[in-house]
Amino acid sequence: MDAYVEKKQVNEDYILSMRKNETPNILENLKKNQLNNFSNDTTQSISVVNPKSVNNKNSDDENGNILKDEKKIDKDNKGDSNFIINDLEKQTNQISINILNILKASNIPNCDILKRTNKRFAKAFLYLTEGYNMNVKNIIKKSIYKRKYKNNSLIKIKDIHVYSLCKHHLLPFEGLCDIEYNPDKYIMGLSKFSRVTDIYARRLQLQEDLTNDICNALKKYLKPLYIKVTIKAKHLCINMRGVKEHDAMTVTHASYVSKRGTNCFKEHINSLENEIPKLDTPEKALS
Repeated sequence: MDAYVEKKQVNEDYILSMRKNETPNILENLKKNQLNNFSNDTTQSISVVNPKSVNNKNSDDENGNILKDEKKIDKDNKGDSNFIINDLEKQTNQISINILNILKASNIPNCDILKRTNKRFAKAFLYLTEGYNMNVKNIIKKSIYKRKYKNNSLIKIKDIHVYSLCKHHLLPFEGLCDIEYNPDKYIMGLSKFSRVTDIYARRLQLQEDLTNDICNALKKYLKPLYIKVTIKAKHLCINMRGVKEHDAMTVTHASYVSKRGTNCFKEHINSLENEIPKLDTPEKALS
């Protein structure tokens, strides 16, 4: 019996020692496989929010993860921040390699100051498009409050700064956003209007889409009686190339009036109509 116990103990010690020796090798092989998979498939886009997903779309309706300062904020999964940062580093490296190829293909003379340009561009581009990994729903829902007074008040937030990248040329456009709304049951913290605007702006955008994105998100979660979003912006793709209209500004509107708010805000609807110049009818033109 004693011999059996001793033999069993020896076997257990042997198995434990084998597992201890194998574990680092398994982890190292796993890491190598991940790197090989990344390098072999350059067209695969790795999601910063969810490393398991491929070609991940906007995360507004998914896990509620927000990327900030290269760290993942996720209450349900706090232990994966290092893994997320590693994937961000992989994205940065992949973009850096491609930008370096673009610089070489453009016959731009090499110099010391360009040695890290591709890396700097990659980091800047990921920052400027970080809005794809931010969850608008979470931002709004954490900042909604029930109204204390039921009066017919109009709330207006003016001159929210907008910086975004044009979808067509990847050149910046910048401007100011005005948001006005008449709340029904809910109001939102004032700073969150800037936050929502920034999340949608930090994506590849058309100004028309950006205006509607902001309006639709606020309409969906605040459920106001009336809301109007206006953006006035200057596009560098128009100002510095092509037609080179240095002073050209683009103004876009998006608005919504609920059925209950229609009567209260007929003047706002009329003001929107008055902003569109009316052409003379054929009868008037003939007379």
